Amino acid sequence: MTIRMLVSAIGLAIAQSVMQNDIMPLLKVIAARFPDQANVVYNIVSNQSVIWESNVPIDVRDAVTEAYVKSTHKVYLVFMAFGSLTFIVSLFSKNLKLCRNLGGAAAE
Repeated sequence: MTIRMLVSAIGLAIAQSVMQNDIMPLLKVIAARFPDQANVVYNIVSNQSVIWESNVPIDVRDAVTEAYVKSTHKVYLVFMAFGSLTFIVSLFSKNLKLCRNLGGAAAE
């Protein structure tokens, strides 16, 4: 496994954790606001296509979409913080050459 794959897996795990921890309280509020549609709201977590069915009211659809947008925005902010931290740390790192001239051969 390469470093890129490992870091991608860690990043995906962080994004999923932030998203799940943020979306569930928002969906609970929506379910409390629309008690007759609570089952639909909780089914959306496992199957997002449920939101586009014709029996889902537009108010519920808009509320759930807004909750997902808010959660996605939080994921964006978390990764912006990680990116900023990485950029600042990279300013203090040394620039090392990756190839060495061994035995008089030209490094390419």
